[in-house]
Amino acid sequence: MKKLLLFILLLPGLAAAYTLDVVQGISVYTVNNEKVSSYSTGPYQLIKGENQIAVRFNGNLRDQGRKEHFQSKPYLLTFTAKADLQLMMVSDRYKTVVAAEQQGLPIFRAKSDAKHIEQILLPAQSKGMPYADIAGLVSHYNEKNGLYFAAGHLQKLSATQLSKQKTAEQSKVVAQLKYWYSKATAEELAAFEKWEKAQ
Repeated sequence: MKKLLLFILLLPGLAAAYTLDVVQGISVYTVNNEKVSSYSTGPYQLIKGENQIAVRFNGNLRDQGRKEHFQSKPYLLTFTAKADLQLMMVSDRYKTVVAAEQQGLPIFRAKSDAKHIEQILLPAQSKGMPYADIAGLVSHYNEKNGLYFAAGHLQKLSATQLSKQKTAEQSKVVAQLKYWYSKATAEELAAFEKWEKAQ
């Protein structure tokens, strides 16, 4: 079992180079197309190179001496990490942030030397509960736009390239799993099979 966990930790692209911290009110839903636990408060692990995060603000902002509650739509942020990054709002003023979101302008800023942070409103797929599954919306957006993470880079691939990349990655993972499975002791195999049935 320990060997299997070690293998999972050594999978390509999982090594973190930097961290992302967020100010109060900002929730992180995905980091590089991986869903973040709703209980996680950070810091979040970034890779050296291009990163993509889905975030949303839900908190109070200032409005002429009083506090006004604001919940933003989810945003998809793409940037190249060059250091640890702290994410905050462009302003703590309600009217400024609301006006920026209504115009489709950035509402988040980073305190770091990330070269450029591209921010887009994450497109909704339904009208009923448009943002009930933000991680699902991110996956759908990436698939629709041919975006794929490999070797610390967010790549834009054609549909054919994306299909080939997924197949090659799955084959590699299966081969590595078979290898570690063959190396595990009977006790480790039993523990793994017990865990697998519980999933």
